[in-house]
Amino acid sequence: MYEGLKRISSDIDKKNGQSLLDTIFSTGYRAYIDAPIASPMKQIELINIEGKLSSGTFDIKKPTIILTAHYDAGGAIPSLAYGANSNAAGVAVLLEVARMLSQLMNSKSPSIYNVMFLLTGGGKVNYLGSKRWLEMMYEDINGIALFDTVEQVINLEGLGVNDGDHLFFHVSRLPKEGTFSHRFLTSLELASKLHPLQHSEPLVEVVHKKINLNQFELAWEHERFALYRLPTATISAWSSPTSYSLRNSVLDGGPLYSSRSQDEPHGFWGPVQPEVVARNAKVITEALARLIFNTSTVDPTALNSPFIDPSWSTDSSAAALMDLLTLQPRSIQLLSAPPSRSSSKTSFIGSNGLISTLEQYMRSLLPDVRLTKHRFAKMLSTTKQDLKSSQQQQQQEAASANSMPTLSAAGKDPEVVFYSGVTPRKITVYRLKSSVFDLVMAFFVGSYLYCLHMTFEIRIELYILGLLSDCSMSEIPNHLKGLLRFCIEAGSNPSGGIEPMDPEFETIECLEDLIDFTEDINLADIFLKIDGLELLKELLGNPSDDYLSYAGMLLSNVMQNHPEAQSVAIDAGLLDTALTLLRKQRSPGNLGGILSGISSLVRASNKARENFLELRGLQIILEIMTDFVNDPDYSRFLEKASFFLYCISQELSADQRAVVRDLDIATQIADLILKIHVPREFLVRALTFLLVGHISILDDPLEDKNPPTPVTITLDPSLTSKLRKWAREEPVKEQLDPYALFDLLRALEGQK
Repeated sequence: MYEGLKRISSDIDKKNGQSLLDTIFSTGYRAYIDAPIASPMKQIELINIEGKLSSGTFDIKKPTIILTAHYDAGGAIPSLAYGANSNAAGVAVLLEVARMLSQLMNSKSPSIYNVMFLLTGGGKVNYLGSKRWLEMMYEDINGIALFDTVEQVINLEGLGVNDGDHLFFHVSRLPKEGTFSHRFLTSLELASKLHPLQHSEPLVEVVHKKINLNQFELAWEHERFALYRLPTATISAWSSPTSYSLRNSVLDGGPLYSSRSQDEPHGFWGPVQPEVVARNAKVITEALARLIFNTSTVDPTALNSPFIDPSWSTDSSAAALMDLLTLQPRSIQLLSAPPSRSSSKTSFIGSNGLISTLEQYMRSLLPDVRLTKHRFAKMLSTTKQDLKSSQQQQQQEAASANSMPTLSAAGKDPEVVFYSGVTPRKITVYRLKSSVFDLVMAFFVGSYLYCLHMTFEIRIELYILGLLSDCSMSEIPNHLKGLLRFCIEAGSNPSGGIEPMDPEFETIECLEDLIDFTEDINLADIFLKIDGLELLKELLGNPSDDYLSYAGMLLSNVMQNHPEAQSVAIDAGLLDTALTLLRKQRSPGNLGGILSGISSLVRASNKARENFLELRGLQIILEIMTDFVNDPDYSRFLEKASFFLYCISQELSADQRAVVRDLDIATQIADLILKIHVPREFLVRALTFLLVGHISILDDPLEDKNPPTPVTITLDPSLTSKLRKWAREEPVKEQLDPYALFDLLRALEGQK
């Protein structure tokens, strides 16, 4: 019995020790979330926005073209349903088409067609918003009259990413020759070729799929209109309804697709490319405009040139619309929820936010815009009067059933229950350590710092007193060498002799230490406060060339991203000294070091750039580059100089660009490009920036209410011709980035 008790006691002691270690090093987690109670939503509204466009007043007797797109998004998590490609991209294309056509169609440009734009809700629940709109129009006399004049209904979906520059024309009935659908398809193929994407062969392919009336879910929104026997089609970049795997997924944009923070003022585009959205908008507008204004009969040569200018829809305009549509999730619950009073961000989700913004945007483009609200589920009649009116309505529907197709399952309303409380919520997770761990870590850190402090203090005192004979300078950290050297030289009677070092080697070693020291911007400030500027002057004025490369790198570290230091250095004449040295030097290493210092001294400072232009800095650099244009020993310097010219060309203000134009810098750069055997990409981009006429990247166009007029820089026509020929040479195409060549050729086209 005694041995048994002894063994049990020993096991308990071991377990207590292990539990103590677990207590010290264990990690715990605690999560907090403020989530409301979910409850069924009693009233869900589907909101449709329709806008009409015509030359003059909207004549109901004219044939009508309807463009539709659903604006809501779907997914398993409503608060993460952003729907970037399905269908924010389709809505963005529709709005871009409306904007461009509104500029063309007016009383002075008569057209034979009316155009209607329709944004529908409930697209993710079997296109219920379109169904409610069709039912409303079918019950109205004007709506029936409108249906009689409809030539084509064009649905837009999945137009944010093109697979190989292909567009697919989905129809449930093949268009016959001579019909509007056939003419529009032909015009769409021509428009796709007139507005291609880069490095691709445009193609418009017809996809025929019959409607399955026994299936509840329709594949495309145009099938909903086809049930009412309207000529309709869907334009999409998807070859089939299931080719895009993220169509009804929360990964179609949103924070799960991208790591972009919700605090940033940009939407979650996901895979959508703004340039593709802009291109598809131009293609559809081009195709419609050719039919609306019948351009082929007016000008036979119109087949060879686009009717819509490429600048009418740009990446920026498409990106702005994508930002608007993907800043917040667009599930049906959130669009139907009332605005929240607690947060200005969540209030954007409600119907008073996104939907009202879309309505106001369409009103700014179209003369006649109407917003219609529909109930998600039809209300059942309860009173006798309601039952009587319901029976009359059923008789009217039965009377009109002869003209309607048998809808079967496809015509039934979806049986869906939506729940509230699905707005985005933040989960805060805290990782916790025990208080014992904090005490143990504090003890070890304090002990380590105390031992380190005492070790350095004792060794330094012993070295100064000469008692540490086996300690050399190389064993002391670099940042203490200057202090020790100062202490030794300042001592009136230092004990022990110190062997003199080679002055040149010691100077270079100190410069390397200073370069490492000034990598930190705070330490660079300290360097300036202890008269570091005087040291730079002495280094640049030293008759020996052995220190110039180090002096240039030290100047670069001190001046980089330091406006105050740049201003003081300019007033002290350091830029003039550096340019003078640069002109005299022939060593590749010294040239590169001095150029690094000049670059940090000039960039991001308007005062420094003006002084640089006054001292003919650009001409000096271009002259040196011309002298060593094809010398392999100066290849690194030429690359640095090209990058410097590329950077400085982006920062030039309008007045500085005028100075550059008067100095004919663009011509000198162009001549240098033609002389270099190995093309320099940054040199090509520098010339492109000078020719295009962009404002300085340092200027904020939103803050400047009166931005300066861009200064145009032109080249001699013969030189322009040589550059075009040079850019089309095969060796140049192989060595240079294709986008750099494309931008240069586009800039040269502007020289005409």
